[in-house]
Amino acid sequence: LLANGKSTQKALWNGKINQILIENNKTKLDSELLKLNIDAIKVIKPSVVMLASNQPKTQSQKPKNSKSEFDFLIGKLAIENGEFSQIKAGKNQLMIGNISANFNSISNNPNKAENKKPFLVKSHDIVAENFKFDAGKHYNLNVKSILNSDKKTIVKHLELKPKYSRKAFSKVIKKQEDLYDISVKEISVLENLYIFSGFETINLKQVTFDGIN
Repeated sequence: LLANGKSTQKALWNGKINQILIENNKTKLDSELLKLNIDAIKVIKPSVVMLASNQPKTQSQKPKNSKSEFDFLIGKLAIENGEFSQIKAGKNQLMIGNISANFNSISNNPNKAENKKPFLVKSHDIVAENFKFDAGKHYNLNVKSILNSDKKTIVKHLELKPKYSRKAFSKVIKKQEDLYDISVKEISVLENLYIFSGFETINLKQVTFDGIN
């Protein structure tokens, strides 16, 4: 299903959506400015695959203080039973088995030139389950669930597991103390700033670990 061939510095994307429901579309064209105004959008069973590029990214020059060609306001955006995977060098690097999310009051950012956030969100909650990440040459990272709501994130049942047994690992790395097998029952993160409020800085207030082995 993915595009085949050598790319470039840009990632390739492939996706499908089972259904999109739009409620009360009040979009209009006002003096050559498109004003997107929708009460609610529900996206059901989206499945997205990203084919990551092996080439390093180069920064493109963007015009400063460019005026937006449209305004938008979406009262609520809901995502149900989504899936995401990332493939790099022909291997699955990241897989998320189930994603559900709600975003409330999404609008374009009038101060984008100052803080570079293209849009603002009043509040949200995201649940991502069955998170599997290839953490490099020697480890896999698995997470049962990640819950993010406004300023709080809860990570449940995180495991960093070696790809080899201790005996096989000792043949790869001579020092056995370099072998890690870590599990955490729960990680709770509390932030000072809301991630979609327009601020670029991540400002953490408190991080709590429970059940580390």
